[in-house]
Amino acid sequence: MCSISIRSFSQAVQQLTAYFSAYSQVPKIRELTQAISRIQADLRRQIQVEFENHLNLKGELVGNGAVLADACSVVNVMDQDFKVQTIQNYCDRLLRGYHESFSGSDVCAALTRLAYDAIGDSL
Repeated sequence: MCSISIRSFSQAVQQLTAYFSAYSQVPKIRELTQAISRIQADLRRQIQVEFENHLNLKGELVGNGAVLADACSVVNVMDQDFKVQTIQNYCDRLLRGYHESFSGSDVCAALTRLAYDAIGDSL
């Protein structure tokens, strides 16, 4: 994945989509908007696969870190909901071991709250 070209492309598509949103009743614009939505959904799936393939169950890096860095730079230009979802998935992966060790305890709940508070602060 070449993050620079995907990131640039994604930003350009977002700007064009916003510009043409007033013309959504035009059949060709509607068709292109639907195609863009399908491509973005596919890109989201591919990024999720990259995270699954390059992070073990503890959230530790396995394999090529550059690929994951590229995926992260693409996530940064995608919609806010996907960015939050990706960060939450990563935190869940990091905390999985704690959940297994401290299941049902107050420590586990506190760690989960801390992770989600950190997500909110970073955005």
